[in-house]
Amino acid sequence: MADPYQSDHAGEGVGELLSQFRRPNAEGYVRGICGPVQGLEDSTLDLRADRLIAASVGAQLDAWGRVVGEQRSGLSDDDYRRFIIARTIANRSDGEPDSLLRVFALIAGPATAGEPVRYDMTGFGPAAYSLVIVRNAPMTSALAARVVAEMQSINPAGVGQSLIEASPTAFVFNTGPGFDVGSLATLLE
Repeated sequence: MADPYQSDHAGEGVGELLSQFRRPNAEGYVRGICGPVQGLEDSTLDLRADRLIAASVGAQLDAWGRVVGEQRSGLSDDDYRRFIIARTIANRSDGEPDSLLRVFALIAGPATAGEPVRYDMTGFGPAAYSLVIVRNAPMTSALAARVVAEMQSINPAGVGQSLIEASPTAFVFNTGPGFDVGSLATLLE
């Protein structure tokens, strides 16, 4: 799709004049009418771009939080922006695995490169699942509590959930003799 932005309304207006009207007075009249339109379009696009969640800060971000029903509760603008975007996904979901996975990946913070957030139903029975994120640095206790509360608020009724945060060097069984080394994963919920 072509960019709808018109960078030269005055030039476009003069270009639309029929040849018999291409006289300095007529061109000046068209430029006089179209010049303010350019300023209006530029201002409108700037305002629109500044109101996007990605560009919002401070009070504008607080306004977005009120719209989607997400409290700031002391979060920085960057963290709050992640929670607002996650809340918009959650508000539109019906508890589908893809939505739960996207929300958890957003609010739990950056995963270790090459390690996607995993959704697992194996061994949990018919109405339970786990979400696992591998992170380089563990979440703070405040962030972990917020993540758990958010995920509980969007979890389908009657469905069990386990939220797990692991480090890249987490303790695992390997295929060779012995055990791998590393720390244990953290069960958030």
